[in-house]
Amino acid sequence: MKKPPVLPHEEQRLAALRGYAILDSAPEMAYDDIVKIASMICDTPIALISLVDQNRQWFKASKGVALKEAPREISFCGHAIQKNEIMQVKDATRDDRFFDNPFVTGPLNLRFYAGAPLFDKNGMALGTLCVGDMKARELTSEQTEALAALARQVTIHIEMREWANLITQQQDLLSQQARMSALGQLAGEVAHEINTPLCSLTLGLDLIEERLAGQSTDEIAVMKRSALKISSILKNLLAFTKKGGRATDLFRVVETTVGFHIERFRENGVRLSIDSGISGGKFPARVEAPAVSEALNGLLTVACDAALASPGDPWVRVSWRTVGEDGMLVVANSSLAEPSLPENEWPVEPLDGKAAGPGLNLSRQLMEGLGGQVIELENETHATYALVFPRELHVGSPAEEPRAGLMGSN
Repeated sequence: MKKPPVLPHEEQRLAALRGYAILDSAPEMAYDDIVKIASMICDTPIALISLVDQNRQWFKASKGVALKEAPREISFCGHAIQKNEIMQVKDATRDDRFFDNPFVTGPLNLRFYAGAPLFDKNGMALGTLCVGDMKARELTSEQTEALAALARQVTIHIEMREWANLITQQQDLLSQQARMSALGQLAGEVAHEINTPLCSLTLGLDLIEERLAGQSTDEIAVMKRSALKISSILKNLLAFTKKGGRATDLFRVVETTVGFHIERFRENGVRLSIDSGISGGKFPARVEAPAVSEALNGLLTVACDAALASPGDPWVRVSWRTVGEDGMLVVANSSLAEPSLPENEWPVEPLDGKAAGPGLNLSRQLMEGLGGQVIELENETHATYALVFPRELHVGSPAEEPRAGLMGSN
């Protein structure tokens, strides 16, 4: 028995095959129908759609064979994909490649084989549409042409899967964009709705302060500072619902987003803080501010849950780090000590979409849409998550002068 040789472009071929996401997929009527037609036209008890993986041949559809896969080293199809033509083995017992093959000497007792290779649009051999019989024979020219035509139909169906996946991805992207648009519109409407009573509140505080003539001024000052802080948040919210893809001060987006969570965290007994470098710095970046805010929301929620589940005083801290030329927004929490390694030596792992929960998975999708990513900073007992902003998103230099932030620093 001769093992099928590996093709010169094997890595590219395997990448193409796996890119169609068809291996180990569920049965589909279109492929089942094709093997039935191939069996009828070629008058054979066996017909298969065989996809040649690295170490196996996997059957997408089959007739006359109960197996779902077989080792590649004993496959007839591994030989058939070597050339762009139908390979016929009239009598396997008289063929040096197959006379002692388990398919020939074993219970299947295979004698005849004909395989039409399946080549995709880039010329990559994915597998075969093949037929077989337990008696030696040969296909007629009409049967050979029909088998080749059916093989082309198999390839078309496989490539349609790729188009279907692309369409689904585009639909997801459009849904995400629509969600961001709706989020921005809703944020703008909420900001406007809050701004009107806020103005009334500010004016009312001024009048009360005048009437009290210096009495209880400390309490009124605290209320006025709170009103001014809310006003500042609303202005930023209105601003980044209009900015779109233009340069946005990333740190201000972070401040505003964290600001919306402070009271909720406090009510749940969690101390939320932001690093002084963010409160006093500036990082202009070309990003969609609503998308960054939504991505950060996911990380804050996960961190809050982790902090509440850990013993001791629960806290969540947002800080800015650098890894090479990239910026990293880290959301740490009290369930573990923050990594103590130097910034540029932190081990990072991209977040696995399958392992992430819904909140983190949405954060990952949003950041990837911006050209960034969500990563895990590995620790001994827990994972700290971070948003990564590549250097190319930065469109300005950090400001030299510190500015007053929306929130107090640590």
